[in-house]
Amino acid sequence: MRRAENLKFSIHINTNMEYRHPVYNDFDLIKKYCDDDFIKCLSIPFNILNDFYIDSDLHPSTLGYMFLTKCIERKSPFKSIYLSIYHLNKCIRKFFSKMKIDNKIFISGESIAIPTLSKILPVDLCFSDLISLSSEPQSGRIHIKLMATNAIIEINQKQNEESDEVILFPWDYLGFNSISKRHPDLNRFKPDELELSNVRYVDYFNFFDSDELFDIGEKLTPTLKGFLFILSLASNLPHDRK
Repeated sequence: MRRAENLKFSIHINTNMEYRHPVYNDFDLIKKYCDDDFIKCLSIPFNILNDFYIDSDLHPSTLGYMFLTKCIERKSPFKSIYLSIYHLNKCIRKFFSKMKIDNKIFISGESIAIPTLSKILPVDLCFSDLISLSSEPQSGRIHIKLMATNAIIEINQKQNEESDEVILFPWDYLGFNSISKRHPDLNRFKPDELELSNVRYVDYFNFFDSDELFDIGEKLTPTLKGFLFILSLASNLPHDRK
């Protein structure tokens, strides 16, 4: 994964456009410490491997955890990369089917979490026909807008003006309220109390343990369960059937 991250930014590329780390050789390290099957992984395009971690410290993404699980099960590392992609793709498409979501979902908004969404699901790799995170408005899509902390009043004003296909959801307000309860030091994130009784989907949100929807940290990055919750907002099924 470090090699893939370096390749992404063209680090350690020599004049022949080949990757050469100045301290160690990937092939030698693998032969000395790892199963030889890992050598095959060096042929996997780096842009695919980039979706297996979420940051420059190489913390695993959803795909990364699936890959590590398969390695623990003693499956071939090379095959595990593609099996992880296959199984995640299959699971998300099954989720869309069960939720009876027929249209592509377009997610946008001013939420602090927006830049992190692509780290949870590899949208461009697997789900571009189902989900769009583009900043450009898109017609003919189910539009979910994740709103900033101070947007409750705006939501109350707009929800009667927007079309039924625009779903306004107070992700940041509910997220900061949730993570502020995790530790006394995080109480500083607790937003001022606002009236939520008229905000759509809050009653659905309350079906869940909200702490499970937000990852560790202050960017309100959704967990995989949190991302699925966001997608489920596009479903017309009754709340208790989602």
